[in-house]
Amino acid sequence: MKQMEKLALVLLFTISFQLTLLCTPVRAMVTHGNPEGGFPIPSEAKPADCSKPDHIIGTGTPESCTAEAFIQAVAKGGTIVFNGGTKPFTITLNRPAKVFNNANPDVVIDGGGLVTLSGGGKTRILYMNTCDPNQVWTTDHAQNQDHPRLTVQNLTFTDGNSTQDTEYDGGGAIWVRGGRFKVINCLFTHNVCASKGPDVGGGAIRVFDQYEDLPVYVVNTTFGGGAGKGNLGSNGGAISSIGVSWTLVNCLFSFNEAIGKGGNPSQPGTPGGGSGGAIYNDGNRMTLSLQGTVLENNKVNAYGAGIFFVTNDHSGNMVLDSSIIRGNQGGSWYPAIPEVSMHADTKYEILNTKPASPLQPVVAPTLATVVVNGREIVMEAYNINGNNHFKLRDLALALAGTAKPFDIGWNSASGTIALTSGREYVPVGGELATPSDLIPQLIRKNAQKMLLDGAAINLSAYSIRSFTWFKLRDIGELLNFSVLWDGVTRRIIVNTDAG
Repeated sequence: MKQMEKLALVLLFTISFQLTLLCTPVRAMVTHGNPEGGFPIPSEAKPADCSKPDHIIGTGTPESCTAEAFIQAVAKGGTIVFNGGTKPFTITLNRPAKVFNNANPDVVIDGGGLVTLSGGGKTRILYMNTCDPNQVWTTDHAQNQDHPRLTVQNLTFTDGNSTQDTEYDGGGAIWVRGGRFKVINCLFTHNVCASKGPDVGGGAIRVFDQYEDLPVYVVNTTFGGGAGKGNLGSNGGAISSIGVSWTLVNCLFSFNEAIGKGGNPSQPGTPGGGSGGAIYNDGNRMTLSLQGTVLENNKVNAYGAGIFFVTNDHSGNMVLDSSIIRGNQGGSWYPAIPEVSMHADTKYEILNTKPASPLQPVVAPTLATVVVNGREIVMEAYNINGNNHFKLRDLALALAGTAKPFDIGWNSASGTIALTSGREYVPVGGELATPSDLIPQLIRKNAQKMLLDGAAINLSAYSIRSFTWFKLRDIGELLNFSVLWDGVTRRIIVNTDAG
């Protein structure tokens, strides 16, 4: 064989080996998300093929993988991989990498499990917007076009910061509108967006619109993952969207925070926000599907310690399949699922999810507004399995002076609570006190012995902080008064004149 032919073969083998190294072994070794998820990945959510990249960033060293080269490659589109050696390295951007709508309709960014893209605490990392004229309009229906199709995989996004972006706010690491978007085997840590506002959010990711309302797929991805690693935003500590459906497969959301205050719409005197510790979904006709996904230790100030999911026309639906929502802190308004704020009539399914342990962490106490015969009373409550639970003595004082009063006695020898209907309650002190800190507590199922007017009764009860907590609806049925939920004003309506 001629010398030139041998040299050509060696060069071809070397290039082929390098591309295989970039795209295969590291990816197989690095896995984010919920390691115990095991949920099958939909075909449309599987990793993109990067064996024939359009752009290779770097020439074998971390230093050769420059931010400018990456930004230019994203502007051109196509498949982008990195050649920075065999050890993890970070590329710090001084401005966002932006997708152009008139470039390659497919944009795939694959970090091979080694690359961290950082905003340096000063800038958003990645931006795509089919409705931004600066990125070139390509159709007359920018909000509903099938491209660009952006995929990020085998990457870490850290220290993204969009707090200075006011026109396209939210999305500390990634902001997307239109086309299609999916995330595979990625890690998002320390990303931040605006800290106040009733609707802005997405400490890590913010999405508006997807082609034909198809879902954003997020697979084997971690948001936060440990104390001090979470993402922060006014709403949706990890992800936020308007009118967008999501399918989250084998993901982990932990230690993210919604740090706004006042909810949406914002309460008087507040800047608004503080909803959706991990996930903030707003809009209409959308679906949120969690498959093999865990949400834990996220935190809010207003609503939805784990998830805030509100469709304005009550048309959305939620599916929790083989997923866990536990130990998320703060907030209130949990009409159906603990740690999930949504309209009481929102459709939802819970599939293949193990029942809660008899001893488990629960959402922090909520401050429920109970309207008793037109009189508003703010009461401490716990939402357990979709129902508000209250202390008996709080309820007794709240019903004092109505047509359905009751008194409470305690027999310490037999451990029995004795209720007497029609008798005015005598306060013992401490009733209707509200907590200064919304701290999660442990709960235990309580087989409490009870009597009503001398006859034994059986009510579901829980022990929390040395008190016994009862479902308000059970007390209503027992004493024959009406309990209704007003989803518009988010208040519990008690009418003692109606049974």
